[in-house]
Amino acid sequence: MIYKFLLILFFFVNSNFTFGQNNDDIYKIINVTINELNPDIPIVDTLSNYSIPSKFLRRQVEKQIKLSRNEKKILRKGEESKTGILIDRNKLINFKFYNNDSIILAFKNLNEKNLEYLKNKKPFYLISKPIIFKKSKIAILNVDLIGGFGAIYILKKENDNWKIVGEVSRWFS
Repeated sequence: MIYKFLLILFFFVNSNFTFGQNNDDIYKIINVTINELNPDIPIVDTLSNYSIPSKFLRRQVEKQIKLSRNEKKILRKGEESKTGILIDRNKLINFKFYNNDSIILAFKNLNEKNLEYLKNKKPFYLISKPIIFKKSKIAILNVDLIGGFGAIYILKKENDNWKIVGEVSRWFS
């Protein structure tokens, strides 16, 4: 029993330490971005970890914003935390959501039934956890529209508000 308690406590402390200070910014970034794209399209309810290992895509981002050496490294490797986070739907009440488990299970077990399931769900957004550079007030958000396009959005924080300042297209389907 004590081990379960310690495990839960460790997870809670670790997740709050990693994500707690940026939760408001995370939701503001998602809200601004999705409202500019199309707020009627559902969002899968889990934010995955994100990095940009592609040199080409990193250069496209770096052409639009100035990043420090350390920020470039974070962009390439991602944040230290390797876990995503479940979206608090109460913080994004104006959007529709799909359950991550059903979508990921369908992608993992691609068969005729699951392909039909995904086809009926399209379009929907898969969103990354934003990479937020506090010092420069820059955020990078990857948005994949399944049944559409994918793009990396660059946002800048001005007067406590996030604004999209750049976009790098990723793929089209």
